[in-house]
Amino acid sequence: MRPVTIQYSDLQLLHDLFCRTADGFDVFDPQKRLNENIKLKHREGPACQFNLSAKGFNGQSTMKFYFGRNRWTKGKKFIYINNPDGTMRWLIPAANHEPSHLALYNAESLKARIYKTVSRLLFSIGLGEWLGTSAFYVEQNLEKDVKTIYRIHDDEQYVVFTGTRGNNRKVVLAISNGTKVTHFIKIPISKKSQELVENETNMLKQLSKYDFTTLSIPRVADSRIKAYTRLTNVKPATTIPAQRISDIHIRALTEIYSFSHERKAIAECAAWATVVKNMEWMQREHELTNGLNEFKTRRVIHLLNKLYFALNTGEAIPVSISHGDFTPWNMYCDEKRLYVYDWELSENGIPMLFDLYHFIFQSQVMVHRQNYPNIRQSIKDTFKKHNVQRLINKYRIDADLHYQLYLMFNISYYMRLYIEENELLTQSHWMVDAWMDALEDVNTVK
Repeated sequence: MRPVTIQYSDLQLLHDLFCRTADGFDVFDPQKRLNENIKLKHREGPACQFNLSAKGFNGQSTMKFYFGRNRWTKGKKFIYINNPDGTMRWLIPAANHEPSHLALYNAESLKARIYKTVSRLLFSIGLGEWLGTSAFYVEQNLEKDVKTIYRIHDDEQYVVFTGTRGNNRKVVLAISNGTKVTHFIKIPISKKSQELVENETNMLKQLSKYDFTTLSIPRVADSRIKAYTRLTNVKPATTIPAQRISDIHIRALTEIYSFSHERKAIAECAAWATVVKNMEWMQREHELTNGLNEFKTRRVIHLLNKLYFALNTGEAIPVSISHGDFTPWNMYCDEKRLYVYDWELSENGIPMLFDLYHFIFQSQVMVHRQNYPNIRQSIKDTFKKHNVQRLINKYRIDADLHYQLYLMFNISYYMRLYIEENELLTQSHWMVDAWMDALEDVNTVK
């Protein structure tokens, strides 16, 4: 494989995954393959050592990681597949015979289907390495420790998804029995992601008490585990597209509402205290260093303020459990059931229809790349459905008010995250555009 540059952030991630007891890391980099111009100082005590030489070991026999061309008999070989920005996305043991990383690739575009087909073909004939950006070796003892720490059995294989950049980032291991992925292990790598993993675990335990006829959810496989979680894979054998709201989506939400509904004043809703904190935080001066458009950012904050002070927070509304990130890429669908995973942002006491609005907003922007007028029309079309009207009538939902609350809750949460991030994805800028137009729309309604 051709030599490639290595990202500092990837070395940090490999350190956190494989060298949890080491204080830091040292890098041998004679060809200057490390992408960022950062001087790494020698640490006192144990350190993870990376050999980035493209020309062999050069006497560095104590290295724990080796990114060179020569075979290392003391190490386990991994191939890695990069994101478009050059950072690692998947880490796959080279000995794997199944493209288990596809279990972390929930996309149905033509490009995605071609990629899945090619992946399966190459792995089936033993050429999975051709998919990789490059390869590295990990000292066998370190790789063995990972399997011990995360209770991965000897007859199980795994691949590593390195997670999405940002404060919520976590590592996910897809565990397979050699033929199919059976579990996912979520490993938080920040305080915020630790909170999210714990929240998902607790919510799934709560939901497991109920018998659903349409909704299927992951099961917490080992309740004794601390600091990370092992969840079952809910993907069915056969799936159908779930890119647009159907009756199955609405039936699944109806089931959640049926046992978790109550009426509360807006100010007493679970997330309102967070909204207040976010709005107070956004009143301060913040330097935008990650590419956020300053005019658009200030405009969104101004419009959020306008809506925030216009809401009557003493008004009682119907609330329920919300998934929090109810999107096409967090679910599968077949003819009878909706299989929903990633419950990290779930919460009780959230205004009803939140998940419905979120699905439309996210799918229209992220999948279909639509502008706000098309998003608003999609919402109107969805709310004409008989099952949605029945929910509105049954729980006496003010759909316009709940739409305003969705925008308030969602935008205040993510806008703060965006401002705090060091680097943003392209899709984040798309969302800011849609939010600004949506807030302009609701603030003109009398």
